[in-house]
Amino acid sequence: MKSTLDELLGRINILDIISQYVKLRKTGRNYVGLCPFHKEKTPSFSVSIEKQIYYCFGCHEGGNAINFLMKYENISFHEALENLAQQYGVEIKRGNPKRANSFDALMKLSEFYHNGLKNFRFALKYLSERGIDEKTIDEFKLGYSEKTRNGIRDFLKSTGIPVDILLGTGIVRIKDNEVYDIFRGRLVIPIFDVNRKVIGFGGRTLEKDGIPKYINSPESPVFSKGLSLFGIDKTRKHIAEKNEAIIVEGYFDFISLYMCGIKNVVATLGTSVTEEQLSKLRNYTENITLMLDGDEAGIKSALRLIGTLSEMDINGSMVVLPEGNDPDSFVRKEGIDGVSRVIETK
Repeated sequence: MKSTLDELLGRINILDIISQYVKLRKTGRNYVGLCPFHKEKTPSFSVSIEKQIYYCFGCHEGGNAINFLMKYENISFHEALENLAQQYGVEIKRGNPKRANSFDALMKLSEFYHNGLKNFRFALKYLSERGIDEKTIDEFKLGYSEKTRNGIRDFLKSTGIPVDILLGTGIVRIKDNEVYDIFRGRLVIPIFDVNRKVIGFGGRTLEKDGIPKYINSPESPVFSKGLSLFGIDKTRKHIAEKNEAIIVEGYFDFISLYMCGIKNVVATLGTSVTEEQLSKLRNYTENITLMLDGDEAGIKSALRLIGTLSEMDINGSMVVLPEGNDPDSFVRKEGIDGVSRVIETK
């Protein structure tokens, strides 16, 4: 690991990395900007190309490019290392083979679901009726899990992935000595982490009276609903650029807003917004807007969260949609102009 780390740090230009997240200007031999880790009006965040380090004279955060990514993205050392290694074409040994195998299996399963979607016209029709085009299907790798148990058996047979790896994620289970996946008969939506690794899935029933309407991957060593945010892999840079994050409740709320051009958005995964999710968003902005359903439950949930945001010293606001609307239905009826209007009145 040490030689790999030395090779990676030898290739990295810290300025290139930090410039993706912080606006910097040259002052003498160093570069300065507003610190992304605490509130300030006068720049105290400094980057030294000569030493390949950063340091904030206000909050005293400092370190190399790996330390910066760990702090900014709220990720582990190995996740930051893999992120940089991918950018600079350096091969690294996986620190936890079991987790690595899970990530590889989930990525292949995502491709399997996605490639299989074209064989199910009713699933494609459902997406079309929701205004989701082929480009969006491909961008989000939307898929479908066959209703019978043949699909997952074919997947395991064709890939040679040991069944125990997927059993460890809770997505695959065994009943009556037969293997099945919990998403069978559902539209499948992959959930990615900030490094574009598949960590889990959401599944939506296409049956009229199907219950529950949505299910998520169970908690596992690679997935936690309370820590994860749908779409963060696609929108974190937009959030940083806009200096605002919009939180919605559902996958299709997110996709509809994203499709219409509102890209500084994330979605929760069937749970209330958690402090851990807010802490993750705080790496990109301290301005958070809640756009929850326009019913009594949605408004009460948003009001509760405003108090939490205040306690965390985050600038929180709330968008109130017309009663009976959620972000998905509202944007499909009113378009980006309608959404922009309600955002402006928050």
